[in-house]
Amino acid sequence: MRHLPFQRLPLFALILLALQAIQSVLGAENRLKNELSCYLRQYADDKVNWQPWQSATFAEATARDRIIFASIGYSACQWCRLMREKNFKNPDIIDQLNNQFVCTKIDRLERPDLDLAFRIYAQTTGLPASWPLHVWLTPAGNPMAASSFSSEKSDSGPVRFKTIISNIAERWQTDPDAIRTQSVNKLKDIRASMEREPFTDFTQPTRRAVLLDFFSGVSANYDPKHGGFDRSFKFPRPETLEALAQMARGAAQNSYRSKQCLKMLNTTLDSMLSGAIIDPMNGGIFRYTKDNAWRLPQFEKMAVDQARICGAFLAAYQLSGNKRYIQAIEATLEFMQKNLTSTDGTFYTSLASYHAADPHESSPGSYYLWHKDELANILPSKELEAFCTAFGIQSGGNIRFPGSLEQRIRKANIPYASHPDARAPTPGSLLESAIRKVIGNHSRRSPPPLNDMVITGWNGLMISAYAKAGAILGNPSYTSSARVAAEKVIEHLYNSTTNKLARGMVKKEIFGNGFCEDYIYLARGLLDLYRATADIRYFTLACKIHSYADMHFLDPHSGLYHLTPSSKISKSPFGLWVITDGDLPSPNGTAALNLLEISAISGSERNRQNAQNIIRASTPELHLSPSRCGTLIRAIDQDSSPSMQAIISGMPDDPMTRKLAVAVRQNAPGNIALIFMDGQEGQNTIVAERPELSIFRAVEGNPRVFLCVEFKTQNVAKTPEMATHQMRSLFHKD
Repeated sequence: MRHLPFQRLPLFALILLALQAIQSVLGAENRLKNELSCYLRQYADDKVNWQPWQSATFAEATARDRIIFASIGYSACQWCRLMREKNFKNPDIIDQLNNQFVCTKIDRLERPDLDLAFRIYAQTTGLPASWPLHVWLTPAGNPMAASSFSSEKSDSGPVRFKTIISNIAERWQTDPDAIRTQSVNKLKDIRASMEREPFTDFTQPTRRAVLLDFFSGVSANYDPKHGGFDRSFKFPRPETLEALAQMARGAAQNSYRSKQCLKMLNTTLDSMLSGAIIDPMNGGIFRYTKDNAWRLPQFEKMAVDQARICGAFLAAYQLSGNKRYIQAIEATLEFMQKNLTSTDGTFYTSLASYHAADPHESSPGSYYLWHKDELANILPSKELEAFCTAFGIQSGGNIRFPGSLEQRIRKANIPYASHPDARAPTPGSLLESAIRKVIGNHSRRSPPPLNDMVITGWNGLMISAYAKAGAILGNPSYTSSARVAAEKVIEHLYNSTTNKLARGMVKKEIFGNGFCEDYIYLARGLLDLYRATADIRYFTLACKIHSYADMHFLDPHSGLYHLTPSSKISKSPFGLWVITDGDLPSPNGTAALNLLEISAISGSERNRQNAQNIIRASTPELHLSPSRCGTLIRAIDQDSSPSMQAIISGMPDDPMTRKLAVAVRQNAPGNIALIFMDGQEGQNTIVAERPELSIFRAVEGNPRVFLCVEFKTQNVAKTPEMATHQMRSLFHKD
């Protein structure tokens, strides 16, 4: 049998663990108090005998002949907290769980491999891939049943949790052999359904066909009134927006496709800015909204979502020059700096949806909500009127979906930017004064709990966001933040001898081995940092880190990067790979973009071939759900178009070199390679790999920008104005 822990234990070790498990049962207790994960520590005082996911869990289950109950979630999750309050505090359920199951808690951010495996299994049973997610496993580690959120107070909707666990326990007591057989057969069926053809069986998709399918799919899902690509719950989908920006730039100027791409891009971002999903008071973006007008958020703020939305706003700003987008980027990064940045410059994971020091006393989102009478106690009448007009505040509350919130907050208000001045009040105005007073009063509330976990890959995405913001907006402080974070991640989470990454750290205590996404996302951040700084060390390090991913995570059969190392792929119940964009940008799509950029600079044909293999291997997803493949679409567009380069040639201490670099960075989209010929280490490294580029070497006193297609010079710019004009003209077709 194949085990979900992805490992086999020697017989003597299993016997030893079984003896330890028997001893632990005699004094059974909750074993989460010493865990690094704040999510696991949230459950450390429960009466449920939780334990972390470990080999001893399976030994104990075998010794007791009990089903394993695995509960997976994350610290900011509103529904995880409610599940705990409604079920895991219930004495009857506690007794049943402790007596009839071996209970293990899993932080999905700490173990994305288990999270993905469990979600795949749950989806085959018809469940949504949402959290909290519960899976029951045989002592051998094979899943046999799954469920999601369930409230004991609900008489409708999902079957009550107590009924679920009673039925599972009874089935195990009645016929355990049948359950074992069914669980093994179910895994075989899942494995067979997920079996991928070798990438060599697919034909490289054409740019024209792929872009047409993507455009058609996105257009069909587009909401022309409020923007976005969902009909009920609204997710920002930043990767889709970035793909639209790249498509608009590459299409013929003023063509129907270009205009429609821009319309979908700008309407979506403008609608978000007119709503509440981007918090107009505190900054930062929430995960999603439960309505189609972006006004009823799911009150969680994740660092990775801040990074992703910055990418979309930056791409849109380059196309439109809309200053509202700059304000949105600045507000988002200011939120990160104030709330999710550690003292050493690395980035924490998230803020939860509730706020009180005692979370049992707070309602979801209550930190962000206001009653009008509260505001009247803070503001003079004229300021109150200005504030209420700008933020849609009403006496009876402005929440239009009261059934989704608790009774005590149904008449509250969610501030949303009903007027453009809400996000950019005139200095000295009544509104500015009112906002300042409300924020000052807000600071007296207990803030939402912080998840202080530092995840390597998530930091890579934030490094990318800061580096791109610094480059495109010409803001050196953002570039400095990216550099500081990168240096700390490299110092603490990267082993330069083995080239390995750790998964993350909590208060400098390292945990876990890096997963594929950690390598790919950190490489992405370092590549963008090279673009923002011209420091060749970041490019070299990105290449090293990505080469490790090539060696250990790239499956030569499928052509895809798997979440777990290739040495463990054969031990997994099924392949753990992701192609579409979801809660994170597609690791495979991001890898393809990385490989194409590395190849464009280093000349490595192997890297470009690996990128093309990913594209070929993704053919089924591109046919079934092209609109969910924004990251991959960008890679396909880049690979299938003539490669473009901006080569900045000049001594780094020459003021004109710096001005030319600024002009290029501000106008260069992501699909053009930036190469810095600095007459020093950077130039020497590049020329050593590609001697033919020596013709672009720096010349003292003569800084220039060579704009190239396939490394054939199209224009040479010697002033920032020329560079800006030529850069923009290079991308528009007649």
